[in-house]
Amino acid sequence: MQRGGLFLLCALSMTVFWRGDIARATDTSRQKITISPTSMQISVKPGGQAEGRLTVGNTGTEGFRASVEVTPYRVINEQYDASYQLLPGATDVSQWFRLSQTDAHISAGGVLDLTYTIAVPLSAKPGGYQARLFVTTTPTDVTGSVMTHNRAGEELYITVEGQAPSGGAVTAPALPFWSWNGNFTARTIVANTGRMHFDATTTLSVYSVTSRRVQSASFERHILPETRRVLPISWSIATPGLYRIERKTTYLSHTETARQWVMVLSPLFFAGIFCIGGGGIAFAILRRRARKKLS
Repeated sequence: MQRGGLFLLCALSMTVFWRGDIARATDTSRQKITISPTSMQISVKPGGQAEGRLTVGNTGTEGFRASVEVTPYRVINEQYDASYQLLPGATDVSQWFRLSQTDAHISAGGVLDLTYTIAVPLSAKPGGYQARLFVTTTPTDVTGSVMTHNRAGEELYITVEGQAPSGGAVTAPALPFWSWNGNFTARTIVANTGRMHFDATTTLSVYSVTSRRVQSASFERHILPETRRVLPISWSIATPGLYRIERKTTYLSHTETARQWVMVLSPLFFAGIFCIGGGGIAFAILRRRARKKLS
């Protein structure tokens, strides 16, 4: 009876349930807008000018009216959530722009080539600035009471040339040492302590105890002046074991590396240990009882 109960407990502890959810999304919009490029880095001297071009495409089945505007752009936290409100005393970069068109009709399958000029004031301080160029669509033929608007934007990073401080720092918070499911998310925080934009590249590599690389991932992000940005990388390790995690972050010709070990544990492994240990204890008890009866 004790053996049967132990077997049942082991069987229950080693049972794994899972479910899969499948989500489907359909796009029924008849207005579809594309823009190219989606971001641009421009360098201009104080008092100088620069030209830019944006291509707006209508890949939908109906024509629309396209309204074009430039707005200030900043981020409000380490996740880089955007804000388009100008802070008191901040430079309104949108005033530097002259657009070739601010309103146009684009037929289905049509393309609009938009040009703009950036005129930087002579008094502008050297450093990095940013703005967003938005294109908002309005349907020209409204068949119902609901009017749908679509919006797409180009990120504009402007560097005013000249002497300006530049610098940065990297923080790599440690990962949990162990995981039951092998899912990890590494957060690398890059701080821009200067006034110039720069790009940061984070590379994560996972090595086994034999130094064999089993996974690798890398991506690059733009870091705005005087901001901190979180660069997260998520990955999964299916096989239990001990692994070495290496994170390299490159910015402004500097490379910083963080290393640590993590352990991936398996619930089935511990269930097996429990069963073996429990079986051993039960066997020892039964054997002891049997000896007492013989004596």
